[in-house]
Amino acid sequence: MSSATAEAPLSPPNDRLMSVERGQAPTRGRRSGGTRTVARLLAAVLATLFAIVLSTSVAAACSCADLDMAEKVDSADVVARVIVEESTVVDREDGGAHVLLTVRPLRVWKGDVISRFPLTTARDAAECGLGALPEGADLLLFATESEEQYTANSCGGTTDASESSLAELVEAAGPGEGIDPVVGDEPGAFIWPSITGAIALVLVAGLVVAWWVPRRHR
Repeated sequence: MSSATAEAPLSPPNDRLMSVERGQAPTRGRRSGGTRTVARLLAAVLATLFAIVLSTSVAAACSCADLDMAEKVDSADVVARVIVEESTVVDREDGGAHVLLTVRPLRVWKGDVISRFPLTTARDAAECGLGALPEGADLLLFATESEEQYTANSCGGTTDASESSLAELVEAAGPGEGIDPVVGDEPGAFIWPSITGAIALVLVAGLVVAWWVPRRHR
């Protein structure tokens, strides 16, 4: 009686082993690479959304109407070409800051300003401020006035006094009026009159003494 050899059952083919034998990457590796790609795409989308939200919030904090030059002139109480002489940043309790400026007008299109005057603006662009302007800045100023307090912001039209902006203003509002320096409005304005007066006084006193002393000894 011959004994029959029992054959072992065949195991199902190993898909992972077969893919390796065929030179293909394992399924887990492909899934891992795909997960990293999705993660990168998600991070890029989130970064883009954050930038959009941030820019939208800043824009919402300072939203300006689109005005032409004539409308800017009509909306302002003072329109003038000015030079910034002093600029001081003052911090506020809420964490923001405003800038105190002293400006000197060179030419005026609107407003009763004939000599240097104080001007206030916000420091931050999100508050529509002009920022901490440097001393000597040459500006085309559009300001509002309330109880002799002058303020300006980026929505009013204030900009550098460039040839193009000046030409646009002249076309809309005429040539304006040049401002002559007022006595005391320029540095050293009081010095030369004082020196001249002192010299004249000394000369007059010398003439009086020269005339009076010989007559006394006659």
